[in-house]
Amino acid sequence: MRKFLAISTFLLSSSVIAMESNPCVIVGSSVEIPIFNAMINDMDVKRESIVAKKTKLELLENKPVNKLLAMQLAKSDEKELSFVKYKELFSIYQSDNPRNLIIKYTYENTEGKHNIFIGSAIVNNNECSVGFNGYIVVERGF
Repeated sequence: MRKFLAISTFLLSSSVIAMESNPCVIVGSSVEIPIFNAMINDMDVKRESIVAKKTKLELLENKPVNKLLAMQLAKSDEKELSFVKYKELFSIYQSDNPRNLIIKYTYENTEGKHNIFIGSAIVNNNECSVGFNGYIVVERGF
């Protein structure tokens, strides 16, 4: 039984791989601003009701942007940015080690209630604002 527990513990602990952190995952950065603005604009949350020092960002996933995702993002952007060619947009999503960051955003208001979101942001070695892929609402407390 002890051997089983020891082996199980080893296997479970070794299956957890350390995720690469990212310097863009900080409050007030370009990966946080789109979520904050969406909460203010889409949900009619008053800016002054948010306790800024209680805002938390947690990196859930940090994956490289592969060719298929870069193609999808470029195609989507091409519809909105008709003055930029697909080839240029695709290049943006393939240059300088692009990463797809999946981030949990937690906001607290002055009443201690929380809004929690999961968002996707594309960053690279030089920029925290390559792209914002949207969000889902996990919890709407205010």
